[in-house]
Amino acid sequence: MKLSNQQLQIVNSEERVIMVVAGPGSGKTQVLTQRVIHFLSKRAPEHSMLLFTFTNKAAKNMQDRIEKQLERAPAIMGGTFHHIANIFIRMNAHKLGIAQNYSIIDEADSIRLLKKVLKEEYQKESELLPNAAQLQKMFSYCRNSLSTFSDYLELHLKSHREDTLLISGVYNSYTQRKRVGNMLDFDDLLELFNKLLDDAEFRAQMQERFRYIFVDEFQDTCKLQFEIIRKLYKEGNHLFVVGDDCQSIYSFRAAEIMNMLGFRAVFPSVKMFYLTENYRSTPKIVSLINDIISRNKNKFDKKLDSVQQEDVPLIPEVIIYDDAKSEAQSVAEEIKELIDAGTKPEEIAVLYRSNFQSANLERELFRKGIKYIKLGGLKFFEQAHIKDVTALLKILCGMIDELAWERMLKMFEGIGDKTASKIFNEIRSAPNPLTALKEMNEKKLRTLSKIIALAENKDTPTEKAEVFLKEYYDAYMKEEYEDYEFRREDINQLLSILSDYNTINEFLEDTMLDANLTDPKDVAGRITISTVHQAKGLEWDNVFVIGLAKEIFPSKHSMENELKVEEERRLFYVACSRARSLLKITVPLRDNTGWNGEKDLEISPFINELPKDKYILNWVKKPKKPAISKDNYEWNTDFVSADTLL
Repeated sequence: MKLSNQQLQIVNSEERVIMVVAGPGSGKTQVLTQRVIHFLSKRAPEHSMLLFTFTNKAAKNMQDRIEKQLERAPAIMGGTFHHIANIFIRMNAHKLGIAQNYSIIDEADSIRLLKKVLKEEYQKESELLPNAAQLQKMFSYCRNSLSTFSDYLELHLKSHREDTLLISGVYNSYTQRKRVGNMLDFDDLLELFNKLLDDAEFRAQMQERFRYIFVDEFQDTCKLQFEIIRKLYKEGNHLFVVGDDCQSIYSFRAAEIMNMLGFRAVFPSVKMFYLTENYRSTPKIVSLINDIISRNKNKFDKKLDSVQQEDVPLIPEVIIYDDAKSEAQSVAEEIKELIDAGTKPEEIAVLYRSNFQSANLERELFRKGIKYIKLGGLKFFEQAHIKDVTALLKILCGMIDELAWERMLKMFEGIGDKTASKIFNEIRSAPNPLTALKEMNEKKLRTLSKIIALAENKDTPTEKAEVFLKEYYDAYMKEEYEDYEFRREDINQLLSILSDYNTINEFLEDTMLDANLTDPKDVAGRITISTVHQAKGLEWDNVFVIGLAKEIFPSKHSMENELKVEEERRLFYVACSRARSLLKITVPLRDNTGWNGEKDLEISPFINELPKDKYILNWVKKPKKPAISKDNYEWNTDFVSADTLL
């Protein structure tokens, strides 16, 4: 792909600290890749380059592009913050006082461990505490945002703001359980890497080695990740960050937009570049998304330009329906008409603000025989049957992982929570857990002992997993699950994935650290339905954005907070910028889908803000009185301009 003048200026810049503000569809991945190649062509050492990406898949894609262009595979270290942190924590575990063979637990296992803590240590106080999922979310947010539990409770859980000491006790118990069980959660990885960087000798070594640091999707970084970048950088080295402040939509995960807007305060020598040429969408769509985001004040000033020429201009359309059921029926019917006319299903997407909005749509798609893939549900490796097999693999490679052991033990008849905990405590204190299990010689453990003995004699991860399936788990699934055939398909897919790895550890490192690893089944012949958050980074020819009603999009929880309204508007911007050619935005004026009756809705203020000449307005059935009233949707927009922060 030939670079534009705008892109070339960035790739060839002699500046050492660069921030690229890149609009949607502007070729930022290409620019980042070419910037790496630019340094390699100047004989910069490969091992001195460090590439941070939002997913490990993104890092691999960039490395594949570099390899293809150079016709060789340079030794560049790349991956997510968690992936890279894990590498250096393993290498320096002794400095941190932890065992090198620790197990990494995901969000679901973290919640499961918190449930155990609450049940076993805080049963009397359970009514005073948030539930395990709320606690996990709170702990993770505070650790990533470098904020206190008190701050979080005041903002998000006011009913528990007097319970800070009790919640701190739960956190300490949770931390102790992880330590005893030789487990780290995702947030531990970032915190421990950051702690390593506080060691002057280690920090100096890292700064000397990694003289070229690249960060993709910078708008999605949290304060803790920003600290890691700040400590890795040394004056005179190269730092290249790229992102779009207007696509910062993950504040609920502690993503911090001020990492971009306040970048110059920390790195005063930064040179700012803008990528504003949009290669994805038609001029009409680009014009609309410019207008969407123009109402935000906390942003860098940029205006996108489409490089496309429209032969037959398709003007974005806003369609207003009487109610949510009519909206779902009509959208499904339009999708069917597109497919019948020859449009590939995989080039159609329906996006919505919140997961609950998909229920009506899914029912209508089913009725019309339209196949779809849903983003935002359980990830492939979060499914129970996949986690069962993964638990065995963790055990086989010697991990003292309490959750994996208890998950495995409780599959066998006669073993409940108490027995599983008792067995694990005996195993944990033994020099060799697997040997200790075999020596217990209890009847209820014989099958598991046999499986482990057989699996230990197999060479590959695939062969080890196949032993488990043959000796026990396949029959267990048939007994436990009505949808056995679907789950067996998933297991077959897992075996296929395992065949790509020589060791269990390699497999676990990849699958546990890539939060966006989803079901790898082929999506050909299916449309996509998704929350906007899950759709970020994707694009389709035809996009429907549904549910543009006040208190739905923007969400009810954002309406009283101007900064939250700005993030909701950024979310709408992201949704509409996924479309290449056709963009339809739909509005229901009544919610008639809930169990507790019907509710009148008002059109989203985000629609009212748009110039009327930028879209076609269609009323499927015009209401008796106007639903759009500018007087109803005026917000105080006296925000701090981003330019004053630089």
